[in-house]
Amino acid sequence: MHNGILYAFFLLFISWTSHAIVMSPSIVEFNVQKDNSAQIVVTNNTTTRLPLEATLLELNFKQDGSFTPKLVVDLDLLVFPPAAILKPGASQVFRIQWVASTTPRQSRSYFVRFSQPPLESNDQSGIALQVHYNALLHVYANNNRANVVLKVGDDGNATLVNSGSKYTYSSLLTFSQHNQMIQDKVGTLFIPPNASIDAPSAVNLPAGEYDGNER
Repeated sequence: MHNGILYAFFLLFISWTSHAIVMSPSIVEFNVQKDNSAQIVVTNNTTTRLPLEATLLELNFKQDGSFTPKLVVDLDLLVFPPAAILKPGASQVFRIQWVASTTPRQSRSYFVRFSQPPLESNDQSGIALQVHYNALLHVYANNNRANVVLKVGDDGNATLVNSGSKYTYSSLLTFSQHNQMIQDKVGTLFIPPNASIDAPSAVNLPAGEYDGNER
């Protein structure tokens, strides 16, 4: 899955399932050197008891910005409690804690997934459905920094290159030249660390490289 549709996928998923639970916040930025833990409050928005299991899926980004969710098997990051049963209208605080002895060398992104047990189908197919709810988690340390350059070719094709160790958003950048024009063209894109992603065509910009600095 391409990072350019990361938030579109995330928001579509949330809008489809938000009638059942409410997550606050749904996007978490966690500096492990500033805070001991982060938290997500989940509220049961139904009229029945709702059992939930919490798991972590790390988003493994490739150099082109595409990603694959992968179940976390290490113990650098923990979610507590791992499971809960919520009464109708009740809320549960899920805490996320960085327990590794060292800080991350570069920022990491995760889905914090809350899953209901499989629901048995009423038809004869025998298929059991399982519903998942994803919150988005970004983990980083003080020394992680983004280093972004917008590269525009002679044909107007544009690429955002982040050679740094931290994710950022294109809307948080101020570019060395033609900043407003770039912002109007690029909009808001998620840029993972050590990745190159395609940006909207910038045919009105002179070919070259434009440094982007976080505001």
